[in-house]
Amino acid sequence: GISNGAAMSHRLACELGPTIRGIAPVSGSMPADLLKVCEPAAAVSVLTMNGTADELAKYEGGEVPSDRGLLASVDDVVAFWTDRNGCNMAPEIKQLPDRNTSDDSHVEASSYRSCESGKSVTLYKIIGGGHTWPNANYYPGFLGPINRDVDASQAILTFFRLK
Repeated sequence: GISNGAAMSHRLACELGPTIRGIAPVSGSMPADLLKVCEPAAAVSVLTMNGTADELAKYEGGEVPSDRGLLASVDDVVAFWTDRNGCNMAPEIKQLPDRNTSDDSHVEASSYRSCESGKSVTLYKIIGGGHTWPNANYYPGFLGPINRDVDASQAILTFFRLK
């Protein structure tokens, strides 16, 4: 899910236990109040994509526009899922090729694959990316830059094929 859908995917992973095997939130985070009480009944693989220049669902967390509460920081959410899944806290970090230098962003991928649960956690940190779907055809300019270095749809399809 994207934006509010990203928050909803975290909620589903927390509340539906073994029914949810993986989630792929984009341009959104977990509500801070949910992070405090989430106790998933089973491990959940997570692929998350978040822009550091997202002004609506800020990478560092905090207040959401329209008084909808607080979001946890992306780093805190990734730490939560890696801890719950029993992952090695030292990720494999790759700088993805900057295929489009005109999009004002680039991608750092952090993969946590050595998880006791057999699940994985991957963060696509889109440095300079906005509140957008990576490689989307169009978003209003006020939502920030659209990263063109990774295709979110293809990455998510690949992620779910492996689950």
